[in-house]
Amino acid sequence: MSVSLWLCSSLIITVHTGLAVIGGGTGGVTPAGPRLVEPPPGLVTFTNTSGAVLGCLARGDPPPMITWLNLDHSPVTNIPGVREVLTNGSLMIWPFSGTDYRQDVHASVYQCRAANPSGVVLAPPTTLRAVVVQEFEVRVYDEYVIRGNTAVLRCVVPSFVRDLVSVTAWVRDHAYHIYPSAHGGKYLLPSIIVGVIYGFLCT
Repeated sequence: MSVSLWLCSSLIITVHTGLAVIGGGTGGVTPAGPRLVEPPPGLVTFTNTSGAVLGCLARGDPPPMITWLNLDHSPVTNIPGVREVLTNGSLMIWPFSGTDYRQDVHASVYQCRAANPSGVVLAPPTTLRAVVVQEFEVRVYDEYVIRGNTAVLRCVVPSFVRDLVSVTAWVRDHAYHIYPSAHGGKYLLPSIIVGVIYGFLCT
C-alpha cells in the first residue's frame, strides 16, 4: 500500500510499507564540467635510459576521461614497448636504446584532453624532448691576444647536449682551477705580451 501526501506543494513524503523517502524538486547533484587540477608541464626533457611519464589530473562530475592528442589533434595511440596511455590517464614513454629513437614519439608535442558529458578542456601543449645518452667532448680553441686586450675563451659544447650542459669549472694545465674561484669570472695573465693562450680546459 502506498500513500502520498502533498505538503507545501513542493515537498513529497511517500510511504511504502513503513519506509519514508523525503525529496524535493528534481534533487540530485548538478553535473560539473571538467577542470584541470594538475596539467602536464610545458617542456619535458628526459634521457633514453629513464623514459618519461606525462601526468594529467582533472576533476569533474562525472569524472572526466583523459585522452592524449598529437600536435595535429589526432588521438595518441599505444605503441607496444614504446608509448602507452596508462589506465590512470598518464602518458608513458618507455626507456629505449639509441637505435630505437623515433622523432614522432620522442621529440614531439602532446596535449592532454579531459572530457565528460558537461564539457571538454584542453591542457596547454607539452613538448617532449628525449636525449640519447652518449659520450661527448667539449673543446676550447686557442686565442691570440695582445697585452692589455681582452681574450674571450669559449667552451664549445656539441649542439645535441648544449641546452643540458653547464660549465662548472675552467682548468689551466689540467691542474689549476681558475673558475669558479676567479674573481668575477675573469682571470689575469700579466706575463703575456703577444702570443697564444693555451692550456685551458673547461669542464
